Amino acid sequence: MSTTQMNSMSAPSTSASSFSVWMRQHPLVAFFSIAFAGTWLLELPMVLGKDGLGLLPYSVPMILFIILYILGVFSGPTLAAYLVTNALDGKDGMRKLFRRYGQWRVGVR
Repeated sequence: MSTTQMNSMSAPSTSASSFSVWMRQHPLVAFFSIAFAGTWLLELPMVLGKDGLGLLPYSVPMILFIILYILGVFSGPTLAAYLVTNALDGKDGMRKLFRRYGQWRVGVR
């Protein structure tokens, strides 16, 4: 078998690497897509339950409703920021992102 035949028979790229390539090529679209999907993943049980559209036969208790709503609002964009930053800038970018989370920009008073 020749070298060119062996190279053409190499293993196909994994979906994770192709997803990273897509994120590097389209970072803004990737951010908003991941943020949208991550938010709706947590909001969908409330919307589809009896208290929402009524398509599913359950009711979400109010405390769980509040928790899922708050998590959905913040976790979707946060997850998107982590994934896109990691794809674009790697460990150095993640370090900078986490450092920004810890900055205190207001006075104690």
